[in-house]
Amino acid sequence: MKIALWGFLAGILLPVFGLFIGLQVSPLLANIMLFPLLFLSEVTGIVFGNASGIQRLFFVLFSGVSWAALFFVVSRLKKFGNE
Repeated sequence: MKIALWGFLAGILLPVFGLFIGLQVSPLLANIMLFPLLFLSEVTGIVFGNASGIQRLFFVLFSGVSWAALFFVVSRLKKFGNE
């Protein structure tokens, strides 16, 4: 459960860092960090920059949940591999 909380926190912070990293360092890394937002934008047809405040909040919460799930699955696979 602790790892999922870290994943949720990462999911909230990564989009913010992803925007700056994409402009300064690597667009590929930024796309990885922003993947949940880009995915949700594609599915809903709403561009993140044109979303209302509530929609942006939903996008960021979706990103947090997505990263938490990813962290949880990777930690379970790691534990499964060590057995």
